[in-house]
Amino acid sequence: MTKVAALYIATGRYTVFWPEFYESAEKYLLKDCEVHYFVFTDAATLPGDDNPRVHICAQEAYSWPFATLRRFEIFLKQEQALKAFDYIFFFNANAEFMQPVTREMLLPRAEKGEHLLVVQHPSFYAKPNYEFTGWANTTSAAASTAARRRHFCSFATRWMHASAATCSATSLRSGTMNPKSTGISCSAKTSAC
Repeated sequence: MTKVAALYIATGRYTVFWPEFYESAEKYLLKDCEVHYFVFTDAATLPGDDNPRVHICAQEAYSWPFATLRRFEIFLKQEQALKAFDYIFFFNANAEFMQPVTREMLLPRAEKGEHLLVVQHPSFYAKPNYEFTGWANTTSAAASTAARRRHFCSFATRWMHASAATCSATSLRSGTMNPKSTGISCSAKTSAC
């Protein structure tokens, strides 16, 4: 069975979002996969913390914008544990699933030659590329030809190491997430690292 890690930061006042996220993910997120939750929190207890697939990771609350700026540092605290997963996703605290999210919708299909997962930035959807703010370094992989046609807020390939591949992104994918959400984030397949 495909193993998926869902990374989630619930510190300070953001702990109030965890119950709705967890309940909706358990109901709708990749039901044919084994989903584990890595919850980085300063809370003493959270709903679902008795579930063996919910991994509570002690994390102090940082003031804005340090929780965002230090996100990857936070995730690296679980680097060894995350190597056991096929895919790793980061979800913003206020994400909530409103309908099923299937592997066909979200995971790359290797049998169809897919090895890349991208998230188109909603602020640039249906805008001409001359309005994009982007990465001007053309030697960077982030400045791909595809990225010049569409503004992606993140991408990941299956060859990236899990700790380096966790990438923040914002998406309202096919209406599967509540509009109050600011994001779904992506990461890479780790087994080929």
